[in-house]
Amino acid sequence: MGTERSRDRNIVTLKRCLGFKITRTTSHKKIPIKSAELAELWKGVDLLKDQHRNATSSEIRRSEEIEATCVILLDKFGSSTWPDSPQRATADWLVVAGEDNFTDLHPVDLYWSKTEHRSRLRQLFLKLVVEKCINTAKHSKQKATQVRQQQETGNDRSGFVDTLLSADYQPASRPESPLSLSPSSVEKFDPMASRHQTPRPHDRSSLPPRPCSNASSQRSVSYQV
Repeated sequence: MGTERSRDRNIVTLKRCLGFKITRTTSHKKIPIKSAELAELWKGVDLLKDQHRNATSSEIRRSEEIEATCVILLDKFGSSTWPDSPQRATADWLVVAGEDNFTDLHPVDLYWSKTEHRSRLRQLFLKLVVEKCINTAKHSKQKATQVRQQQETGNDRSGFVDTLLSADYQPASRPESPLSLSPSSVEKFDPMASRHQTPRPHDRSSLPPRPCSNASSQRSVSYQV
């Protein structure tokens, strides 16, 4: 995450050095482009980004194709991107040097027609395109990793569901709950349990007969033996 933020700051810094106006996003697609030539310039940059989205950072930095394409793009659109007067007054994608808070990055207005400015613009533009290509490649690899992880997680879940629905699936047997044990089984685990059991009724045949009473005479009778 720290590397990505640093690279984003590099992109913003390079765009300020080139004199471009900066919004809250580093993407030029968010900035309204009134110049058809400038739009074509950024299309060429987007094409380079797509072509190198699977390359490593080292490969992108050493790419002769990127360097050669940047030369071609600037030769074709450099004069319209950093124009002279009077076209300069309508180049609303550029800031006026000294009117922003980054005078150390953009101390003077840059013109493609000036040889010393042209050399600086080529160097800065190439660095900007390289950073953009590296940024795109990083995001592309991260997205591919996330998609692969989601697919692997989905396969694991589907395999588990298939196992549950299989006719051969047998749920694991659960141990018998202690609450379902018989009293004899409880005694095996707790010998004192029998002392707390409810006493069983005795056999009535072994007891003497109960006395009976005569309701009419109210006389008591002796027990019959």
